[in-house]
Amino acid sequence: MKRLILSIGLLSVLTCNTLSAQEVLNQASSANSQATNEVSSNLEYNQEQLAQMLAPVALYPDSLLTHILIASTYPIEVVEAERWVTKNKNLSASKKSELLEEKDWEPSVTALTMFPDVLERMVDDLTWTQQLGDAFLQSEENVLSAIQDLRIQADKAGNLAKMENVEVSREANNIVIEPVEKEIVYVPYYDSRHVYGHWHSSLYPPVYWNWGHRIRYTNSRPFGWHAGIHISWNYFFSGFSWSNRHVVVINHRNTRHYQPKKVIVRSGYSTRWVHNPKHRKGVRYSNRNVSKRYGNNRPVVHKTVVKRHNSAAVNARLNNNKAVIRANNSNRVQVQKNQKHEVISKKLKVQKTVSQQKAQNIKKNTSDRKHFNSQRSNELRNKTYAKSKDVQRSNVQTKSVQTKNIQRNNVQKSIERSSSQQAKQSRQVRSSERSKSYQSKPQRTQRSEKSQVRRSNSGGERQSRRGDH
Repeated sequence: MKRLILSIGLLSVLTCNTLSAQEVLNQASSANSQATNEVSSNLEYNQEQLAQMLAPVALYPDSLLTHILIASTYPIEVVEAERWVTKNKNLSASKKSELLEEKDWEPSVTALTMFPDVLERMVDDLTWTQQLGDAFLQSEENVLSAIQDLRIQADKAGNLAKMENVEVSREANNIVIEPVEKEIVYVPYYDSRHVYGHWHSSLYPPVYWNWGHRIRYTNSRPFGWHAGIHISWNYFFSGFSWSNRHVVVINHRNTRHYQPKKVIVRSGYSTRWVHNPKHRKGVRYSNRNVSKRYGNNRPVVHKTVVKRHNSAAVNARLNNNKAVIRANNSNRVQVQKNQKHEVISKKLKVQKTVSQQKAQNIKKNTSDRKHFNSQRSNELRNKTYAKSKDVQRSNVQTKSVQTKNIQRNNVQKSIERSSSQQAKQSRQVRSSERSKSYQSKPQRTQRSEKSQVRRSNSGGERQSRRGDH
């Protein structure tokens, strides 16, 4: 009911070509005011309803389809753009570019001004435009999935390969449609009732756009074509991120020249498209969740202010009250300043005392550390001195003991030498005496005496050797 009332209000705008953009907005807001008692629902479009809705545009080139989806969320600006195109259709492309720079439309709406047939169809079927925008705002992912389902269905029917002026490619199980010639976009005209083959849902038949006698379809050529649109304005700034199921945009300025979809989607400056309620211009959202997400967004109603002339006494009283209020405000400000100054001074004092205590603690710690280090160094010095004294004393004792032992050894050696000399002398004396007695005795006695002398000499030598040892 609410969408029907809004659509009637917007369609009534189209019948009055002399209305201004502000009057269009007023009529749309008046249509919305009739539906204030209507409560927005949380009902979302299912896949069959989305397929029914997207059937006439699902096979459009990706760049054009992104602009249609984005512009459908701003139906008032679509109406304004279509009326502007009708009014300025005889102008040159350069003149149109100059005039479009002054428009504050959403960039995708401005891009569609180069496609008057598409704009005219969106305005003629304004209910479809608003439903498409609501579905796109409700679930961007579901809308893109429905587009891919329709393209797969047309491919299975064998009609997608018959498209002449576009390039159909596949990207990770997704069908991509792009223009063959750079900076020239061809709009395909087709019968949505036949191009997809057998339609899977009888409850939701595809939306059909009747192009009249301008386009003819055949089984061998299911697509009709008009002259290509030469891009003369900012156009190549949006694209589908099919893997993520959302629309990606870059800065729309200076995008007249062709840019491939991969460049737009993978650019470091690309961002996901975000709806701007400002360009909605008061059109209500049909879904409660979408309305909460982007706000009620009703147009601002400016009320007229009536000035009353007061008497002199009343003016004096008012002036006096104003003076009192100013004085109170100034006093309040001064009190607040004084309080802030006191708080700041207290903080500074506390910080100063804390810093002083820290400095004192640091000095105390340094002095204690120095005293401890000096005591420790003195103790180490005393220990080393005592150790050196002990070493000297032990060295002296060892030297004295060594000298005594040497002296004792020398004395013993001298005694042994003297005793050995005496033994030798006594042996010599004995041997001389024996030799004399031997000469005086007979031969036998001499022999026996010689043997005795030998024995005595050998015994003496043994004793002397023992004494030497």
